[in-house]
Amino acid sequence: MAEEIVWTYASQVVLEGTGASIAVNGFQAADLSELTWRSDIHSNYPWADFALRIDFQAAVDGNSFINLYRQDVEIDGDNDAPAPAATYTYKFVGSFPIISGVGGASSPNYYSLTDIPIKYAQQFWIENKASQAVDHSWSLKATPKTYMPAPK
Repeated sequence: MAEEIVWTYASQVVLEGTGASIAVNGFQAADLSELTWRSDIHSNYPWADFALRIDFQAAVDGNSFINLYRQDVEIDGDNDAPAPAATYTYKFVGSFPIISGVGGASSPNYYSLTDIPIKYAQQFWIENKASQAVDHSWSLKATPKTYMPAPK
């Protein structure tokens, strides 16, 4: 149909490939120090879809989730906004609800968050709000996206 818009995607970006264990209520930054337009990583696109691969050291209960936070960087020259912490949970961008019973002997699970706003420069953090510690080797990936006119 004429004058429609469709999503277009940049390449998926690995923000964290092999994360360390995270205690219950702990925070961990993704290793990629910054997701910025300057690095041509996110193509100056305003949104991203996130994929989390995660496992836990033991089975989690039914009220478990992982929070995702965005820390804005280079907000005044090279100066960054404060990093998320238990006493500073600003720039919460979404939660990955975790299936009850996963962890321990189960294999890793994959979760997604879509349409998360991104800006010119940022770093992402996760917070473990599950009932068990996050096992090592979790990963977080982002696929930047924007709208474009539909092909004719």
